[in-house]
Amino acid sequence: MRYLILLFLLTLTLADNPIIKIVSPIDDDPIIAYKELTILGELRNANKLTVNGYKVQIEKGLFRLKFKFSDTGPREFVFIAENESGRSEKRIKVISVETYPDISRSDYQREIEMACTLKYLGGYLGSDFFRPRTFVRKGDMARLLLVLKGVSPTKGSSHQYQFKDVPASHWATPYIQLALDNNLISPMSPVDFGPNRIMTRQEVLSLLRRFYKSQREESRSFYKDLKGGNSEERWISALAGQGALPLAWIQTDTFYSNRPVMREELAALLCRMDTVASQIKDQYGFEFRRYKKTVAKEGLFDQLDISFRTISHDVFAIECSPQRDKNPMFVEFSMIEGRDKSVVLLMDDGRGVDQIEGDRVYSGVINVSRFHANTYQYTYKLFDDYNLIYKVGEGRIRNDRGLLVSI
Repeated sequence: MRYLILLFLLTLTLADNPIIKIVSPIDDDPIIAYKELTILGELRNANKLTVNGYKVQIEKGLFRLKFKFSDTGPREFVFIAENESGRSEKRIKVISVETYPDISRSDYQREIEMACTLKYLGGYLGSDFFRPRTFVRKGDMARLLLVLKGVSPTKGSSHQYQFKDVPASHWATPYIQLALDNNLISPMSPVDFGPNRIMTRQEVLSLLRRFYKSQREESRSFYKDLKGGNSEERWISALAGQGALPLAWIQTDTFYSNRPVMREELAALLCRMDTVASQIKDQYGFEFRRYKKTVAKEGLFDQLDISFRTISHDVFAIECSPQRDKNPMFVEFSMIEGRDKSVVLLMDDGRGVDQIEGDRVYSGVINVSRFHANTYQYTYKLFDDYNLIYKVGEGRIRNDRGLLVSI
C-alpha cells in the first residue's frame, strides 16, 4: 500500500513538471538546417522558457523561434522551463549545411550537402547549382585530391607542367599543377593531361584508394565482373561488403568498372570513405547508412560492360567485355534513335581498334553523324562458339558534349 501511495505522489509531481514539446521540425537527431531554422513548440505547466540563456516569448502556451546562420556547422540549443514544482530541460542538436536548389530529387541529397559543407565538393564550376547527375571529370578529381591531402588548392605549384590540353585559362589548371606536384594524379601522356576526360568507377576508386584507412581485401567475389584477379579488385569487393559504395553501385551483381561516375555518386562515395565518415561522426555526430552487398550470385550478366573511345569527330570505338566464362566469336551491337539504326559487329581479332587478340575485349567502330539526340537506345546479341545467340540485352547511351557514355 505504501508503494502505491509513493507512486501516486510521484505521478502527481511529474504531472506538474514543465513539459517542452517541439512541434516542428521533426525532432531528428540531429536536425538538418540550412541558412535559417524556424522552431515551433509548445510549453505546458509553465510560462517561463529560455533557450541558451535567452528568454523566449510564450503566447497561449506556444512559442516560435527563428534562427539565422551565417556559416555552416553543428550547433546545440538548450531549452529550460521552470515552475514551482521543478525544472525541465530539452537539448536539440542542429547541423547547418550547404545545399543547392537542384539536389532535392537526388537519392544522395544528404551526402551532397555534407560533402559540400566539408568543402570536399562545391557548386558546379563555381555556380549556384550542384548538377548532381553531371559526370565527374579528371580536373574535378585533381581539386578533390588536394583537399583530401590537406593541401590548400590556392597554394602555388613549384613546377609548371606543360600540356596542350591544359591552357592557362582552364579552370582546373592551378589544381592540376599542384596535384602533379604532390604526385596525386598522373597525365595521360607527356603532352596530354585529359582535364575534361570523364572518370570511370575504376579510375575514381584507384585515385581515392590512398585516402582510405582500410586496405583490407576480400577474396570472395561480390561482382561477377570482378573475379579478384588483382589487389584493386579484391579491395573493391571489400568496400562493397563493408557498405562503403553508393547504393546504385551495389544493386546489381555487376560492378561495371567503365561506367562514368556522376557528381552525386562521388558525394555518396566520399561520405562513406572511412576517413571522411570518421570526420563527419566526430564533428557532427552524424552517420550515413551503409548498404552492405552480399556475395554475387552465379549467372549471366544483366548488361554488357560497354565504353566508347573517341577516334575523331562523330567516330567512336566501341569496346565491351562480355561474360568472362563465355568466349563469343562476336557481339552484334545495334544503336537506335527513332527510325535510325546502325548495326556494328564487335570482334576480338587483334586488328583495327581492337589491340590484342584473345583479350576478350570486343571492339568495333561506329559513326554517329546521323544521330542527333542526347540519349540513344542500344541492343546487343552475344554469340557463342557455334554462332548461336546465348544472350540478348539492351541499354542506353548518353551523348555528353560529344562524348558517348553508357548509362
